[in-house]
Amino acid sequence: MARGRRRKCKCCLKLFRPDPCNRRHQRYCSAPRCRRASKAASQARWLRKPENQDYFRDPWHAARVRAWRSRNPGYWRKAQRPATALQDVSKESMRPSKCPHSNLRHAGPRQAPNFDGMGDAARRTATLGASRAFKPTFEQAGSLQ
Repeated sequence: MARGRRRKCKCCLKLFRPDPCNRRHQRYCSAPRCRRASKAASQARWLRKPENQDYFRDPWHAARVRAWRSRNPGYWRKAQRPATALQDVSKESMRPSKCPHSNLRHAGPRQAPNFDGMGDAARRTATLGASRAFKPTFEQAGSLQ
């Protein structure tokens, strides 16, 4: 399998291998910071085009935004939250959930099903079937002959 050429990321300047499908135009690596920089550059490039300069500034868009803001007056204001102590937060996270499956990770180690006093060999035979119950290792196979 041939390795693709590595390219230098325009944001972090580290070498990366571009995705084979986008090799011809991928200029940023997949790190989150670089992906944000790529998106910002792409949006700035789109806004620089003359046909897109007034895309959101026409009267129709301005009226639409004004109507939305009047319907949602407190959307951008941050909600005032009462300060809670760290101990209170940790107690809340330890409360059992109402969902029956959420507490499975706290149930402890899983137990093997009880087969009414059968030993390990009988349990393997019952669960795997007789043909797969005994599979000798290489050393055991040599001693069986």
